[in-house]
Amino acid sequence: MILIDLGFVLLLALAISVLLAVGFGWRHPAHPGPWPAFVFLLVTMLFLTWAGGTWIGRIGPVYREFAWLPFVLMALLATLTLLAAAPARPLRRQRDAGSRQEPRAVFGLSFWILILALAAVIAVRYAV
Repeated sequence: MILIDLGFVLLLALAISVLLAVGFGWRHPAHPGPWPAFVFLLVTMLFLTWAGGTWIGRIGPVYREFAWLPFVLMALLATLTLLAAAPARPLRRQRDAGSRQEPRAVFGLSFWILILALAAVIAVRYAV
């Protein structure tokens, strides 16, 4: 059951990440390129959707003993939350002509704490 959940959640996260990063032009604040935004969205959506979908439980329609509605609802909630938290228009980075700026980290400490906490939530739910 874990592999079916993971596969479905991975497809959802991939579709949403492509839609947000390419379709809507969502960019990560620390890096203006599309790839860091795509990877950030993919990892975040994967863990948020998987953790939330497993804890919601088996509700809604079932297809071959797989309840897909909790994962779709969690993906929708996570997507709307990320869009609400994103700035209305892309941030402009000001650069001095004579100074070179060091690139900032794309994935900060709070990101990794969130991912580890969500991974622990997923592990506990499947262990119970």
